[in-house]
Amino acid sequence: MVLHVNHKSMPTPQMLSYTITHIGILCHDICILTISIHCHIIRTFSISLI
Repeated sequence: MVLHVNHKSMPTPQMLSYTITHIGILCHDICILTISIHCHIIRTFSISLI
C-alpha cells in the first residue's frame, strides 16, 4: 500500500503528524506480515517433525 501526498501543500506540523502516522501504519503492516510468516514456518516445521 503506497499513499502519495503533496507535502508542499501541508503546513509543517500537519506534515510531521502525517509522516509519523504513515510510518506507524507501515511498521504495523510489517509486524503483521512478519508474525504471519513466522507462524507459517513454525507450523510447517512442527508438521514435518510428526
